[in-house]
Amino acid sequence: MNSQLPNRTFFQRVYEYPGHLRNYFVWKMGFCRRLRKTDPVLIYQMGKVASRSIHEPLQAVWPGEVIHCHRFEADYPQGEVQELFRYWHSPSPPGRMPIISLTRDPVSRNVSAFFQNFELYTGVRPEVSTLSTAELLDCFMQRFPHHIPLIWFQDSLMKNFGVDVYAQPFPESGAAVFPHERTPVLVMRMESDDGVKSRAVQDFLGLPGFQVQRKNTPGHMAYFPHYKRFREEVALPAAYLDRMLQSQYFNHFYGPAFEADIRGKWGGGA
Repeated sequence: MNSQLPNRTFFQRVYEYPGHLRNYFVWKMGFCRRLRKTDPVLIYQMGKVASRSIHEPLQAVWPGEVIHCHRFEADYPQGEVQELFRYWHSPSPPGRMPIISLTRDPVSRNVSAFFQNFELYTGVRPEVSTLSTAELLDCFMQRFPHHIPLIWFQDSLMKNFGVDVYAQPFPESGAAVFPHERTPVLVMRMESDDGVKSRAVQDFLGLPGFQVQRKNTPGHMAYFPHYKRFREEVALPAAYLDRMLQSQYFNHFYGPAFEADIRGKWGGGA
């Protein structure tokens, strides 16, 4: 019976699919076509490093795809990342994929990530929480995965793309390019001046006039009152600060010039 059906084009067959599948195939074809036309840019970093300040303005000016993720995996819960992963590992991969990543001092980053995921680590919604600073500190110390910033570049960037950010000194300017034939990487210190970061992206991608735009100000977030009180009252254990500030990650990207300020900020001296 099927042999007597008239020949149909691929597009005719696609449009016979249910609506959600049809929309997916149409999106996927357009997405892959754009990947072939212009090198995609991957904004790839650990969470809570202000990556949206790069991602969103870059989307407005880059002629190709700009993809943002914290993990580059086939099962990442974001369709663009899944398709980019498959495309990048296909038998006929594209030419280049510039990568932009950011760092943040590991103590501030971890505290910020803890409060961003307040209910996950405390078991209560921030809107109804009555947890004291001491109780929040206990949740933070006992339940939060503090190692993430310390291993992220080895476990993610090096593992997926073979780029070793520790192979060359990180400049005081707060921005460095790590050359690679297919995946050159720009790493920037989040704490650096926005002008420094803007110029670094301009030079890296050949985008004169690109400007960083600050996003994700936490003041309107439900957890902000708890974060503010924690920031004002907490004194993180000295052993914890030692662990973070004596790590390879901190000493490579920050070093002694930043240590006193961070100890003062989070050790109860601010």
